[in-house]
Amino acid sequence: MDGKTLILPFTRSLAMHMLGAVAAILVIVAAADYLFQYRPWFERHKMSLRELKEEFRQTEGDPTVKGRLRQLRQTRMRGGAEGLRGHPPIRRISPSLSNTSAA
Repeated sequence: MDGKTLILPFTRSLAMHMLGAVAAILVIVAAADYLFQYRPWFERHKMSLRELKEEFRQTEGDPTVKGRLRQLRQTRMRGGAEGLRGHPPIRRISPSLSNTSAA
């Protein structure tokens, strides 16, 4: 065999090794870039304490309103004088049955 037939497999093998090395380096650079880009993105999208409180109020209700409603419910359970809207409690009555048909 002459030198021309031996150089082609060597060149192909060298090109494949270089392509693999370049691909591996690109994967490493891409992974490092992702990690360096993710942290600032995460910090930008993190909610502040004020935003967390506001979202909690929107989903769970305002704590002051919930406390007032709880207080009114407890007062009503204990037999307080006035209910939620300021009405006096309903008196218990006993029904009386009478026969209106005269025979």
